[in-house]
Amino acid sequence: MNETEKKSRAYVAVIADDGTYRLGIAVEGESGYYKIRPESDAGMPFDSMDAANKVADAYNEGLGLSKVRASEIALSTLHGPGVRRRGTR
Repeated sequence: MNETEKKSRAYVAVIADDGTYRLGIAVEGESGYYKIRPESDAGMPFDSMDAANKVADAYNEGLGLSKVRASEIALSTLHGPGVRRRGTR
């Protein structure tokens, strides 16, 4: 298991490069977020940021994350470039 696999992660609502509302994956302590492949259920666009946030909250709850913990993970990513360009999850 590499260091990224050991870190906590959370689903986050994002505005994608194309202006659509989508989900991304925030990894604790890493700047930016990882894109989710559009062909996956979690990669679908949403009608609003509120709708994306509701799905992110539900997914995070399924991971056993409270809203506070998911927010802590997301906030820990705000120290550098945005989207991770090296690949998607």
